[in-house]
Amino acid sequence: MLNEKQIQCIEQIALGELTKEEIAKEIGITSRTIYNWQNNEEFRVELRQRSHVIQTAMEAEGKARMVAKGQIAIENIFKLANNAKQEKVKLDANIFIYEAIFGKATTRLQDITADENKKDKKVTTEQLLDEFKKFSVIKNDELEKAE
Repeated sequence: MLNEKQIQCIEQIALGELTKEEIAKEIGITSRTIYNWQNNEEFRVELRQRSHVIQTAMEAEGKARMVAKGQIAIENIFKLANNAKQEKVKLDANIFIYEAIFGKATTRLQDITADENKKDKKVTTEQLLDEFKKFSVIKNDELEKAE
C-alpha cells in the first residue's frame, strides 16, 4: 500500500512540472528515495495510471482549446475572403474555403482517373489499329503540306 508521500510524489511526477530533486524537496524526502520507489511495482503501476489520466485530461483540454481557436480562425478567413483590401488576399481566402469544402482540383482529377481505371475498359486490337491509322493520315497530310 502506498503512503501519502508516495502518492504526492506520483502526482508530481505525473504532472511533469518539477524535477525529481524539486519534488523530493517539496514533500520532504531525498531524491534517492524517489529512485528507490520507482523500483516498486505498485508505485510504477500507480504512476502509469495517474500519468494516463493526466495525459488524457490534458489532451481533451488541448482539443477543446483548438476547437475554440479553430472557430475564430474560420471566422477570420471568412472576413478576409469578404473584406480584405487586397484582391490577392481575398482570392487566397476564397480558394482556401473552396478547397476545404470541395477539395483541391488535382485531388478531384485523381479521383476521377481512379474511378475510370476501375471500370476495366478493354481496348481491342482493331480499336488500336484504327487509332494508329488516324495518326498516319494526319502525319501524311502534314508531309504533303510541307512539300
